[in-house]
Amino acid sequence: MVGSKTMKRALVNWGGWDGHEPEACSSLFAGILEDEGFSVDLVNDLDVFLDSSYIAGLDLIVPVWTMSKITPEQEQGLLNGVRSGVGLGGWHGGMADSFRENTEYQWMVGGQFICIPEISLTIESTSQYLKILWSKGCRTSKWNRNSTICM
Repeated sequence: MVGSKTMKRALVNWGGWDGHEPEACSSLFAGILEDEGFSVDLVNDLDVFLDSSYIAGLDLIVPVWTMSKITPEQEQGLLNGVRSGVGLGGWHGGMADSFRENTEYQWMVGGQFICIPEISLTIESTSQYLKILWSKGCRTSKWNRNSTICM
């Protein structure tokens, strides 16, 4: 149709270590994406990456996995989706500390989480994005008073 917009599709795929609250953070960010006009699928299973037709129909993948394992086939499905043009978005332990044994994944992400340094930082921001996160329930974590629970 002329003038009609196709809704963008996002996959928020979550699991792994519960300390980063993957389910809660995934739900929070799924809501933000929905507010921005995305149709969002929340999936707690890496086998979703085995369905190449499904992955090819996405506009965005948001992995929310910490300290987990991914099979070579699942990893290739994710990597192939991104190589084909599907967007990738994430944060801290939800993406950079996902699959420690998978260097090709780490190359795609652009790095790997190593540790939280023992320093104290105070970060002040007037960012509207941070205000949105705060209003939706992200708070400081019990480990680092200046970081959010949505790592």
